[in-house]
Amino acid sequence: MTGLTDLAAAARRAAASGPDTDRSADGRPEKATTPGRAPARDRAAGRAPRIGLVLSGGGAKGAYHVGVVEYLASVGTRVHAIAGASIGALNGAILAAAGSPAEGAAALAAVWEEVAWQAGSARPADGADGPPPEETTWEQLARLLPRLAAPALHPAALEQLVADHIDPDRLGSGIPLWVSAFPALEEIDSLRGWSWTLDVVRSGLGARAEWLHVNDLPRQERHRAVLASAALPVVLPPRRVGPRLYRDGGMADNTPAGALARYAGCDIVIVVHLSDGALWDAHDHPTLRVIEIRPRHRIRPPGPAGGATALVDLSPKRLAHLRSQGFEDARWTMEPLRAALSEVEGARTAQSRMLDAVAGLDDEAQEPGRPPDLRG
Repeated sequence: MTGLTDLAAAARRAAASGPDTDRSADGRPEKATTPGRAPARDRAAGRAPRIGLVLSGGGAKGAYHVGVVEYLASVGTRVHAIAGASIGALNGAILAAAGSPAEGAAALAAVWEEVAWQAGSARPADGADGPPPEETTWEQLARLLPRLAAPALHPAALEQLVADHIDPDRLGSGIPLWVSAFPALEEIDSLRGWSWTLDVVRSGLGARAEWLHVNDLPRQERHRAVLASAALPVVLPPRRVGPRLYRDGGMADNTPAGALARYAGCDIVIVVHLSDGALWDAHDHPTLRVIEIRPRHRIRPPGPAGGATALVDLSPKRLAHLRSQGFEDARWTMEPLRAALSEVEGARTAQSRMLDAVAGLDDEAQEPGRPPDLRG
């Protein structure tokens, strides 16, 4: 994780940079016309450092993202670009299509509450958000198949969820969003639905995921790209985006910060992990100043079947606990850093006001038939 001193320095550099430049992947100023960058309105005289958000994959553990996003919205954090893998792609798309941080947090919470309701019971009452009771390995194995049959894990139900909650037009004009997706082999008839096993082997041998810039895709393919990134092998089918077939982006790039490093020109990137020991190193992206939010307490159930259980256990009590833990972990991580960001935001606001005033004087001077007003 980036130190407080480095973070403050990055924010100050952002405040000192001109309004018409952005940052390239190697950290140098770059013209704002680079393909795949944020819309010009987000760059013009920015009032704060450009902040990116990376949402890792992890199936049902994605409820943790809800709490993190709710905290960020509660302190007014504006996100300028998003990258996500698997469930992080789905959550990221909901945020990207929202009109504000508060709207995004509310929309994300509504989706996960709907998922919990579909799981078969109401959300736990207030005060009942503690950790769900631990299950033995036998209990986990006995409940695995019923959990795999949950409505939210059915392809048609997931498609409907995306259609109901993600407006493709708002997604196209919303926050820049990249999702990781793994290029899949075409289905092989002789394998009869087991082609995913070859893709798992390919990912283990180093085959790379791709970053899909969802906003720039044709309207009819934006939902497909999100569903492709979330196409968990065994559970969900691959999806075709353009001419290619894709599976779960988490197979090869579960934390796609590289997309923001290369394309988004962010000064600071908040990376939200869904594991307390995620195999990810911020030093792989030396041009980024990274804030890592990760679970301070284990969110993977213990035992040999704990990993599979963590991916598919959508029980309301567990989702509520993950949401609460995400909020608390985000607060614990972000509170010491807020002073540095607030200091620079104030300086940048003053700079922006000055630039607006200068632009207004320039507009007056350029008005046809009117001489510039030179009075003090």
